Amino acid sequence: MFKTLVNAFKIKDVRRKIMYVFLMLCVIRLGSQMPVPGVNTEYFSAFFANSTNEAFSFLNAFTGGGFDRFSIFALSITPYITSSIIIQLLTIAIPKLEEMQKDMYDRAKAHLDANTHVAHNWDEFQDLLNTKQGFIRAMWCGDRACEEAIKEETGATTRCMPFEQEKHGDVCVHCGKPAK
Repeated sequence: MFKTLVNAFKIKDVRRKIMYVFLMLCVIRLGSQMPVPGVNTEYFSAFFANSTNEAFSFLNAFTGGGFDRFSIFALSITPYITSSIIIQLLTIAIPKLEEMQKDMYDRAKAHLDANTHVAHNWDEFQDLLNTKQGFIRAMWCGDRACEEAIKEETGATTRCMPFEQEKHGDVCVHCGKPAK
């Protein structure tokens, strides 16, 4: 098993993914130890210590004691969802917020459109990659080996393949096989 782990770290992509998982575990553990600012954590500790409710104890165990300390990650994604709903409701009630939201969307869309380029062949793809910033739309055969070859040669990776997409040609930009 040790040899397998050593071999896994020799492959750059696997090593990067393993390190990412370890980093995320550290971030989650750190976030589950930090209390929410301005909250009396002693109150919650005493509440859970005196509570006979098994559901709270079970939930506290699943959060790694995060509820006991009322940590930042104990609340999970709930505050984000709540604030998102509040902002959506406020955009209806306050026209200026709707205008700001539309303006931000329009600027983001304009930036995306200005920085998205189309490549029809391998030479165009490499030229765009070396001279332009942003995204490159190109047809691809769907073969994993071809994707890995593109990544190896240029460092470019696949970002999104929408179900309904514009066709920019009939062949793969890299290998020339029929594009999907």
